[in-house]
Amino acid sequence: MYFLNASLQVTSFCNMWCSERKALLPKRRSHFMHHRRWDNALFLHFAVDAAQLQAKLPRGLAVDLYQGVALLSIVAISECGIEPRIPLLPLSVQAALAVSHHAVNVRTYVRPIRGNGPPGIYFFSLDCSTGLPALGARLLFNLPYKVASMSRTHASPESHSQHEFISQRQKRTIFRTEPAGAFHAVWSAEGSLQEAPPGSLAEFVVERYCLYCERGLVLRCLGAAFLKLKRLWRGDIDHAPWPLQRARVELLENTMLRPIGFEAAEPFDAHYSTGVGSIDFFFAG
Repeated sequence: MYFLNASLQVTSFCNMWCSERKALLPKRRSHFMHHRRWDNALFLHFAVDAAQLQAKLPRGLAVDLYQGVALLSIVAISECGIEPRIPLLPLSVQAALAVSHHAVNVRTYVRPIRGNGPPGIYFFSLDCSTGLPALGARLLFNLPYKVASMSRTHASPESHSQHEFISQRQKRTIFRTEPAGAFHAVWSAEGSLQEAPPGSLAEFVVERYCLYCERGLVLRCLGAAFLKLKRLWRGDIDHAPWPLQRARVELLENTMLRPIGFEAAEPFDAHYSTGVGSIDFFFAG
């Protein structure tokens, strides 16, 4: 067990900078998903060997370094009101299909090798506590969703100040036998909510508005039929900047990095957020 503190500085230019960064994203083509809210997110960041990490990325992506450091992150979060955006289907029906779950993801930070695509996120795993979203995201988008048993508690729910999050990946699924992945953290939030200043580590890891992934089964079929889709696809994400706090973390168990060949050492840094609302996903090709 160990403890760490992560501190942030507020800046009046953060909102302007985030707006300018989002404006650099190409015109969105298709709205495919909406989340009503992301709640109570813990961000843990680990420094890893850049060459070893690069070898695990798909062709076309390069590790995006922060001041020469390659990072893997574990994010524990609750995702609320996950709604598909299906053309011609009334929004009231889509809202009725909404699900909510807890989630733990392992991700890194990347840039496309060719073209002028924006920096984004690449996911190595996305564990969640419900099976239906995992199935759909795997088949359509090839996102590495896995089903896990999860629980979380708030010792002080009024202030969101103390939290515990436990996750244990199911080893047998309808897809395959999964490698073990366990996560158990206890943390407290300290200080006032602040947005990440431009150029800070906090900004580098949390203010990213696109993800990259290889095409899933459905997109591969569409690509074969229409010969328009690339091997990699990009999804653009729209939400308000993350409000962040200092975090005091006790990491009791963590084997989430082991399936991709890394042993978790002490986190490089950590952040906590009460969350953001109204998150929209757009298919950008």
